[in-house]
Amino acid sequence: MQARESDPRLFLTIFVAALLLSLAAIWLYVVYMPMRFLETGYVSWTAKMDLAKTCDMGDLVVIGDSQAEAAINPLGLSVKSTNLAVGGATPIEMYYWGEHVLRCPNVPRHVMLTMARGQMGLISNFLFENGARYGYIGFGPLQEIQTESARLHDGALERLHTRDGLNGTLRNAFYAMHAPPLYFNSLISARFNGRAQANTQVYDRLLRNRGHNDYPGQVQNAGAGAHAEEPDFKVLPIQAYYLERLIERLEGAGAQVHFLVMPRRGSGDEQHAGQQDARFNAYLVGLQRQHPHFDVVNGVPAIWPDALFSDAAHLNPAGTERYTAQFEHCVKLRVLAGPAAPAAACDFTSVVAGNSLAN
Repeated sequence: MQARESDPRLFLTIFVAALLLSLAAIWLYVVYMPMRFLETGYVSWTAKMDLAKTCDMGDLVVIGDSQAEAAINPLGLSVKSTNLAVGGATPIEMYYWGEHVLRCPNVPRHVMLTMARGQMGLISNFLFENGARYGYIGFGPLQEIQTESARLHDGALERLHTRDGLNGTLRNAFYAMHAPPLYFNSLISARFNGRAQANTQVYDRLLRNRGHNDYPGQVQNAGAGAHAEEPDFKVLPIQAYYLERLIERLEGAGAQVHFLVMPRRGSGDEQHAGQQDARFNAYLVGLQRQHPHFDVVNGVPAIWPDALFSDAAHLNPAGTERYTAQFEHCVKLRVLAGPAAPAAACDFTSVVAGNSLAN
């Protein structure tokens, strides 16, 4: 009796079905179990989104990038505050955070915007890798950003390379549908559920700290290590559009909008860095002239000792403690009092290694 020959079509059918079922299982896991495997950036977005959804953010909300996330601890302020700053935020991401704040019936009286000047001149990969991949900037907003970029003839979005190798509407859909390949690296490095306990602890800490996130790092000695090269300041049309739109939306809701520049480490070419800081300040002052409720608290960064930074950009816990103390001074005597208050109240240049801040 002759054995039946195997049917290659049957094998192919079984293989394709198994592959599709595996991808479906991974997709379901990605969508419903992100806390088990995603990196801590997801935890930060999730905790802060949950803080925003409570609509109990207090009188002062901070919207910005990771420099502010590290520097401002709301628990050290006398006014109830919430830190909604997240890593890599440019005006585009900040705009959508502002939209979440505006959904609340009582918009905070003061909104503090802050970001590194370099964020005005780029579209960060974090728009997709964080905002879209984490599920907080969906297909509609991504399409809107694409439409506005085309209207402004700003090609930065089209030139942005992301890990998927796609572009345009197809890329937007790929991220919005949580395509499994976008998460393979996180799934493998976390062994599928290896981050669950650590992420839960970070989430709880972020809620307790009202959004402040530590960047511990190593305390660095003054002059240690090479400083990053200071790029020229430039403004992308799409970033200018979203920053002005954010200011207008917040002003329209009755909020007083402030802008704060975080301290930075010294540069290897301080003359060049100082020129770029001055250009950023001039840009902010120009916005202040156009918007009656936009207040540039300080447009030029203070230069702080290396020992207060954990890396090239973020304050370490000692730096955070000092900055929050000075920020409290600024909030009480300048932010809450209004633009007519003395500018010296928000002078962040008084920090030198080993010296205390003004009280």
